[in-house]
Amino acid sequence: MVRQLKPVSLTLVPAISMAAYTTFRIVMASIHLKKRKLSSNCLVRLLRTINFIDALVAILTLQNTLIMVISDERGLSKMLPLTAITSGAIWLIILVLSVLAIRRGIRQIKGLS
Repeated sequence: MVRQLKPVSLTLVPAISMAAYTTFRIVMASIHLKKRKLSSNCLVRLLRTINFIDALVAILTLQNTLIMVISDERGLSKMLPLTAITSGAIWLIILVLSVLAIRRGIRQIKGLS
């Protein structure tokens, strides 16, 4: 994506099915992330957080795939700022979720000793 090469030769149909599956993953991961607060098991909470992070990375994969499938040579340079902003926002969300999970784990370890 950064070098603006077009290494894929997909049609629009697989890209749309990938979008449907990514939407399903995001919805299910969001539901599980919401339910994570109800669980007292720290492993279940951590696995649900990791599942949500995996779904966020799937958004980036979908975005890059759709850009490669739909755009032409001129359109790639226009999408680069959008990709950078989206990647930065998802990276920030992943960072916040990771720090919160680490803090929660440290608090739980301190509570056990």
